[in-house]
Amino acid sequence: MLEQLEIYISAQKTIGNYMLALGLIMVLVAILMHFSTTDSLFYGLKIGLLVFGFFSLIGGYSYKLTEDKLLKSQTSIYQANANEFNQVEKERMQKVVKNFPVIQFVFAVLIIAALVTNLLFDKPFLNGILFALVVFLVGNMIIESISKQSISAYFEQLSTIN
Repeated sequence: MLEQLEIYISAQKTIGNYMLALGLIMVLVAILMHFSTTDSLFYGLKIGLLVFGFFSLIGGYSYKLTEDKLLKSQTSIYQANANEFNQVEKERMQKVVKNFPVIQFVFAVLIIAALVTNLLFDKPFLNGILFALVVFLVGNMIIESISKQSISAYFEQLSTIN
């Protein structure tokens, strides 16, 4: 079962890489926008892309570190007692599977709220920031949906163990 955990952790670290890539792209676009128009909408977009891009970079890096720590701690548990490992992992993954739709729902609500706010206010700077927020949230929602495959596969393998 440890091999399946390693495969799962590897897939999740790839998700961290996707978060890093999203953040890097957002920061690079913000830098490129710095040399273009000075319109307040684009200024808000530039600031938003920069801020949310750094959030994504920090989040991706932290996620990868968390996955490394998880692998080490779960490997220690497995080496000490394989049955305890199976129980702890099943409980942990049940929470992950249960919370996945909640996280996606929160992303969707925030996206809708940002879009509605964008429609209600005629503040170009704020609209630019909100558009960057939507890009950030949609990107993370897509990344999380990619993550769902490895979550489901690993949970299914855990569920077959008695």
